[in-house]
Amino acid sequence: YWRCEQEHGRFIGFLDFLREKDFIHPLSPQQIDELRQNIKIVNCSNCGAPIDLATSSACGHCGSPLSLLDMHQPLRMLNQLKEAATMPKPIDVDLTLKLAAARLDVERSFALVRSDPEWWTDVSSSGSLIHACLSAVARWLAKSER
Repeated sequence: YWRCEQEHGRFIGFLDFLREKDFIHPLSPQQIDELRQNIKIVNCSNCGAPIDLATSSACGHCGSPLSLLDMHQPLRMLNQLKEAATMPKPIDVDLTLKLAAARLDVERSFALVRSDPEWWTDVSSSGSLIHACLSAVARWLAKSER
């Protein structure tokens, strides 16, 4: 797992994602015995190394246990999603007020930029919208520190 330093999320490999969502399960001892009767060697689903089933039930290179792709899990997940879609969703009665307050905050913040005559000077003199925006942000930060 690779976690974002700002805690925005994490990165996981595809196999780990399948395990997390229960698409892949470790094999039970009975399943391993049945597999040993029919197959001699399998490849590790994690690193690809061969696993001799006669001597081991885990990868000798990376230590991953034998895993099984559960073909019924996608159907179970779809049924859960369908059931969740039919359930009534609670209504947030404060949402309208929260959105109106957020809009006022944004409008108040950008009112300073709109009324700033230096903004238009920066745009026309530099010819660069990026330069004008950065200058406006710098002026806005300087005014907010006072």
